[in-house]
Amino acid sequence: MDRNDRLSSFKLDRRGLARVFGELEAEIMAVIWDVPQATVGDVCARLGQDSNYKTVMTVMNRLVEKGALHRRRDSRAFAYVAAESRLAFVSRVSRHVAESLVEEYGALAVAQFVDALDAFDPALLDQLSALVEARGGHAVPEGGEASRPSADAADTPTDAALPADGALPADGALPADGAVQADGAMAHEEVA
Repeated sequence: MDRNDRLSSFKLDRRGLARVFGELEAEIMAVIWDVPQATVGDVCARLGQDSNYKTVMTVMNRLVEKGALHRRRDSRAFAYVAAESRLAFVSRVSRHVAESLVEEYGALAVAQFVDALDAFDPALLDQLSALVEARGGHAVPEGGEASRPSADAADTPTDAALPADGALPADGALPADGAVQADGAMAHEEVA
């Protein structure tokens, strides 16, 4: 079972990580991504006085079962770490959602995505245009089918190639060309 099978729902009526995780799961993952590793007690302390130790422990163990967290014994307690960086997780989930929409709805999904970018932030539409241009402008010939470039594993950044902290750039934008530098830092150029 791959990670997409274990985290298979995307809730349109929720925000942020809660679109993929349950509410408490999302809060726990946010804490885990903010620290290198944490025990259940550490997570409870960060969540606040209203958190219940046993409930948090149960949810963290379910996140281990889902493949979102790794657990190892550290003295008397278990230490938990994220299975992947926040950036790697968000990249994987957003790619899975986009692929599912395009597979199911084709050009209509793409058109809606373009309209949404234009309505949300026209600069993002410019970034998309630059990405398409950088990939050789794989345009759909009039009245024809688009040729889909093969997905080459070398084109997909691995967790090792992503920033260690998994943090997105301060402006929230990914590099226009999706490039990751050799040291794991994201190359970021302004798109004209």
